[in-house]
Amino acid sequence: LARLGEITAADTILASNTSSIPIAELAQALPAERRGRFLGMHFSSPATRMAFLELIPGAETAAETLAEARRLAAAIGKTVTQSADVPGFASNRLLFALLAEAQRLLDEGVASRDDIDRTCRLALGHPLGPFELMDHMSTGLTLDIQTMLQAAYGPRYEPGDCLRQKVARGEQGRRTGRGWYDYPAGEGE
Repeated sequence: LARLGEITAADTILASNTSSIPIAELAQALPAERRGRFLGMHFSSPATRMAFLELIPGAETAAETLAEARRLAAAIGKTVTQSADVPGFASNRLLFALLAEAQRLLDEGVASRDDIDRTCRLALGHPLGPFELMDHMSTGLTLDIQTMLQAAYGPRYEPGDCLRQKVARGEQGRRTGRGWYDYPAGEGE
């Protein structure tokens, strides 16, 4: 970001797709005069298929920067929500509460991985179950974000033993061919 702040035109909007790191924290890498043109634009994965875009203005983000980001979102067919600049923003605080609870259910033997995923798809209308989604994102990224959210908000985001074990074994999900599920060669991302 520091380098981008130096080499881009002063009126260029800079945005981060971070899913969890506070925008004000990232903005500190920019020269003070550039912080008004910086914000969070959190696209959900896969960005090419998901209509959602969460905008996160930092403490110094200018109103016009936010308005321009909204216009861009509309032009590319995204539906916008806005969140305060807090760790995890709104979307990941909701999502990772669900992922943490799914891990607890599995660790406690309340339900199987498959039944938890089916419950979320069929009873809650989610396109993917939580374990399928963690495989899509990667178990390592899931663990990193949950650890950060746990530090910010306490034990409700504590990673499950089952997740820690997956990561320790290098089972990163689709990209490595093995995570909560196994993926045939060439099917990973």
